[in-house]
Amino acid sequence: MTPHPRQTFAPCVRRVATMYSDFTFGIVFGGLAVATPAFFLGLVAKYFLKKFEDRIERWTWQKGNKKRWRQAQEEWSKRGKGGRNKYGDEVEV
Repeated sequence: MTPHPRQTFAPCVRRVATMYSDFTFGIVFGGLAVATPAFFLGLVAKYFLKKFEDRIERWTWQKGNKKRWRQAQEEWSKRGKGGRNKYGDEVEV
């Protein structure tokens, strides 16, 4: 005697449902496993950026200042007139 269709179909449905629930479980907890450390690393980075904000700003400003100074010197040397002396005063040549 052949089994009723429900008896053969139900285990298949159960298997597919279990597969999808495992997949969902993996996605959710995998996402949490990645997001949690990333979140805390972000907090730590934010803390250190806040702590060293002045130092970073000073460093980048000095770096930019040196770059601007170099560009200005190149410009003045091309023109062949004017510029700044060692004290930073503008002079005409």
